[in-house]
Amino acid sequence: MSFDGTDRDNAQEMDAGALGAMEIACMALAESSIVRMIVMGSGGPENGEITEQGLRFVRHIMSSSKACQSGFLPNFKDMDCIKEVARDYIARAGTPTHALASMYQII
Repeated sequence: MSFDGTDRDNAQEMDAGALGAMEIACMALAESSIVRMIVMGSGGPENGEITEQGLRFVRHIMSSSKACQSGFLPNFKDMDCIKEVARDYIARAGTPTHALASMYQII
């Protein structure tokens, strides 16, 4: 299929592809930001310095998590577990942008 800039079908296909790429980029940005904040609040795998903002966010995640309310605590010293918690937080927020906005309101 050749590209014709005036063809509406081509424009819609490009917009859908660009939107998919934008969603992937937003998801990656949100996940990395949330992971970084969890590491700042827990010390992470390297036992780094814990910040007040990060600790506030980790406490919020733990208080709003169904697993934590049932007595299961995440292992914040395992990077895979931290990424899983971040993905769960984004899923509960609905969209990556809502997750980032709520994270910044908490900290």
